[in-house]
Amino acid sequence: RRHLAGNLGGLLAVDAAPEVAAEAAEWGADLVLVHHPLLLTPVHSLAATTPKGDIIAALAGAGCALFTAHTNADQASAGVSESLALALGLGDLTPILPLVDAPGTGTGRIGTVDPLSLADFATAVSKALPQTAGGVRVAGDPGRVVRRVAVCGGSGDFLLDHLRDAEIDV
Repeated sequence: RRHLAGNLGGLLAVDAAPEVAAEAAEWGADLVLVHHPLLLTPVHSLAATTPKGDIIAALAGAGCALFTAHTNADQASAGVSESLALALGLGDLTPILPLVDAPGTGTGRIGTVDPLSLADFATAVSKALPQTAGGVRVAGDPGRVVRRVAVCGGSGDFLLDHLRDAEIDV
């Protein structure tokens, strides 16, 4: 919970989950700021009888706005992808898909590491990031030398064509 400009109160969360909407309503928040979009694909109804409609109804009933900062947080300088690249120790960072009107910003990041094997890079990634049930999965020759790395804080599949000729090792 955070007080914003004037008397506005806001609640920050990763997702607009039912518990977040309930807390925002209980607290009297004017705004819920989340990272992940509640409505990523088109919908035909926002009926309160659906899970997403219920969340929207709870927020609207409490007079609370919902703001999603997903793509802009991913693209920002010091945003999600850049933070991931820095956590992995990448240097010389450039966006994979730069924004024309904002130098240094854009989707994903390409960076460099001192040359090391793919196996050693995988170990470094495993140590740098929080553990997950799936762990770090690697495909390829474990002895291959890694110098240039591309990262994206999301699926990044739409970036693959942009990386085809970028001489990326990982």
